[in-house]
Amino acid sequence: MDDLDDLDDIDDIDDIDDMIILLNAGGMTGRDIRHHLAATIGTELSRETISFITDAVLDETESTLSSNHFPTGAQST
Repeated sequence: MDDLDDLDDIDDIDDIDDMIILLNAGGMTGRDIRHHLAATIGTELSRETISFITDAVLDETESTLSSNHFPTGAQST
């Protein structure tokens, strides 16, 4: 993850994660996101780093959905 060393000038790494997730949810590919980040905030990340971030969110989402946890009193249909 050498790319993270390039982010020293960014205050909050979570902001980058959020941006990547939003761009991906909007239909951008890893390559598109990479170019967008370079053009807008001057940060270059590899497609692997971007994929790592999006895959982590996807894994967490799938895990949550498959666990079928419902709040107390809620019923599944």
